[in-house]
Amino acid sequence: MGLMDTLTGLLKSSGVQDKLIKSVQGMVSDGSISLDKFKQRADQAGLGDIFDSWVGKGENKPITAEQVKQAADPENLQRAADEAGISVDEAAEQLSKALPDVVDQMTPDGALPSAEAVKSAAPGA
Repeated sequence: MGLMDTLTGLLKSSGVQDKLIKSVQGMVSDGSISLDKFKQRADQAGLGDIFDSWVGKGENKPITAEQVKQAADPENLQRAADEAGISVDEAAEQLSKALPDVVDQMTPDGALPSAEAVKSAAPGA
């Protein structure tokens, strides 16, 4: 299962608008966001241990909406919220629920996939 399938399933199950899903998918497809970039920003925000728990084979640590806002690129988070017609706070809240499972499912071997592998799994690739 690719990043887009995982993200779509998790976000739809939480009731988030399709527009948020499409916005995030578009940013993955155009390279605006990636697991590598999010990992770097999480490390810089002091949240690397949370991200690493999602990649590793143990229990996934939770992340709060505030922590998502610390680790996410503010422009990308604002873009996703704007395109979905929701607030940045709501986008961060929804992503806080989905990210641990998305990253966990994308890293079954305990390692980040290559950027090419993620991009090729995106729709239209």
